Amino acid sequence: MILAQTLFEPVSIIAVVLFCFVLVLFFTRNFPPKKPASIGIQAGSLAICGNKPNCVCSLDNRPNYMILPLDWAGSEVMGIEKIESLVNSFPRTKVISKSGNYLHAEFRTLIFGYVDDVEFLVDVNAKKIHIRSASRLGYSDLGANLSRVEKLRTLFAQIAKN
Repeated sequence: MILAQTLFEPVSIIAVVLFCFVLVLFFTRNFPPKKPASIGIQAGSLAICGNKPNCVCSLDNRPNYMILPLDWAGSEVMGIEKIESLVNSFPRTKVISKSGNYLHAEFRTLIFGYVDDVEFLVDVNAKKIHIRSASRLGYSDLGANLSRVEKLRTLFAQIAKN
């Protein structure tokens, strides 16, 4: 009788934790937040980040949100084609829209499938490709968007030479 009572408590805790995990997994995979209104070209540019620390943008001049754009001296079409092939090489990604000098892709996290929107805008005159990467859900992304952009930068520099 005592053994059954001592086992019941840890098993109950594990069952509740597993149930909560499954519940969170179900809701985040099946009901992701809708695409924000800030996605897309607005007045010829990408939107700057909001006030949450879950976004980085090469057009934002605030220190916690600022990143460098990619260097690119080619055409808009070639820039977007190279970006598209690079984005498609990442797991759990999907190109949502592509037109002219713009590309929007969704990156999903491994465990819960949270969506991060990543946008690219080729500026031929400045010889740059601007980037914006933002999480749809939550307050902080613990540096995930910055890390992704830096990885994209490194890989893009390698394929841009070819």
